[in-house]
Amino acid sequence: MKAIKVVITLNSPLLIARPENGDENSRTSLDYIPGSTIKGVVIKHYLQQKQISITDDAMQKPDSDIREFFFSNQLQFLNGYLYSEVFSSASRALPTPASWFIEKKDIELQNTTRNIWDFALERHNLEQAKTESRRYFWNAPKALEDDLWECPLASTEFTTMLHNASTDPHQKSSATSTVFRYELINTGQSFCAYIIAKNEVLLDRLFESVPEGKVWLGASTKSSYGETSFSKEVVSDWQEYLPSQNQDDGEITFTLLSDLIIKDNSGESSLDFSQALQAYLNLPDKPTPVRCFQKSDIVGGFNRKWGLPIIQERVIQKGSCFVYETNEILSPELDKIKELVEMGLGEHRSDGFGRIAVNLNHSAIFSSYTLYERTPVVAHLSSASIPLVKRMIKKRLDIKVNGAILKYVESVSMERQPENSQLQKLRNFVNQARSAPQQGGSNVTIFLNNVKKKESSFLQFDRRFLVVKGKRISWFEWIEKVWSSDISKLLELTESDWTFFDVVDAPNDIDNQAIKYRLIDSVAQKAIKTRRPQ
Repeated sequence: MKAIKVVITLNSPLLIARPENGDENSRTSLDYIPGSTIKGVVIKHYLQQKQISITDDAMQKPDSDIREFFFSNQLQFLNGYLYSEVFSSASRALPTPASWFIEKKDIELQNTTRNIWDFALERHNLEQAKTESRRYFWNAPKALEDDLWECPLASTEFTTMLHNASTDPHQKSSATSTVFRYELINTGQSFCAYIIAKNEVLLDRLFESVPEGKVWLGASTKSSYGETSFSKEVVSDWQEYLPSQNQDDGEITFTLLSDLIIKDNSGESSLDFSQALQAYLNLPDKPTPVRCFQKSDIVGGFNRKWGLPIIQERVIQKGSCFVYETNEILSPELDKIKELVEMGLGEHRSDGFGRIAVNLNHSAIFSSYTLYERTPVVAHLSSASIPLVKRMIKKRLDIKVNGAILKYVESVSMERQPENSQLQKLRNFVNQARSAPQQGGSNVTIFLNNVKKKESSFLQFDRRFLVVKGKRISWFEWIEKVWSSDISKLLELTESDWTFFDVVDAPNDIDNQAIKYRLIDSVAQKAIKTRRPQ
């Protein structure tokens, strides 16, 4: 099929607001560019080319193609999803199927290179199944070892902006000011959309009406939001996705590549995909899905000409999956199914709705990685800010050390501990050393030498044991080990714990000694509480 490929690069943040926003003073953008938005831009450019005023009745113009171009389903303006030049055969990302699940622990560990299980192809037993959170994937699987495939995923990146609107620009107060919060698609990202038609002549005639260069999209353009760059090209042999060759012959899977609007017999919005499939294929009975992974959403919009919102519709959300058993009248080889893939299903298909893939799912289990990793922005601070930042680092490090010591103490168990009087002597010694820090570690060395001089005390610390992370060690050896070790490695502290922006304030020798004192004191305190009669 022939298509016009449109690549949209954001030069500034973009706001295409969702119908539901929660707070009345907030706006949250969609994470893609709707086909209706792209269609509106093309209509505007077409009217400028034809020198038709927005107040004119364009339908009555003798040379106007506006009805054929924009008010029929012959031309379809598909949604703009994330774009990447890395994959030449599948540069436009597709919505992640709702049947893709991962282990919950992989999200908690922020593991972006993780396995995904496709429940549309096979029922899996996971410890804690969680829906894959990344919203889009590129249909460009790559073969790894042991018959495992790897697939790239990503999510649209957002940024938050605040605006303060005041009736009096010289005065800011709760009575005269209102704060607006916008969550926008972040600048620098690229999106890819397609314009398709069965009639290639119609597509060729439209090509010159698709704008190039700077184009403004979305809401709040007066606040410099929505500046984009358009580029276009004709694709002679376009295919939205590559169907899988691994699908079970006895099953057929329908995956929504965009939101689907369907109506029931009374004309109301419906979420019954099986009923819509029955009506489209003229099936005698409504098919029952073997497995179903369905999500719903609300879509709407705003008509700038009339200054009114567009009627909101309940839709089956993109990514929803429906698996059916195949038969003679429900098979991927049927012409009606192939036409469904080409031209979609349901209402408002010219605005990008109703795109459907058949047998998109390629593997029951595969590996994944995030295509776009966020790169941290390093801010260079003024010299006047550095003392304050160092105070922040020390406070943050102190909180991290408290948590690390608590975790370490929890891993320690007492096999036989010294008498409480001996443990209290140890606590008193390290607490005095903390109040009068010294270089070189002589304080704990003095304590250990004093212990060696008295046989009764030495036996208390040398013949009583701790179990630390599964390893048995005497109290004497443990104290020596803590004092001679790198405390950062022992407590699993990293350089990021004492780095903020471009300021690095690593703990010095005195700071490290203080942390060791706190650790020894905390373990001794636990031992005293353990020995104390209940």
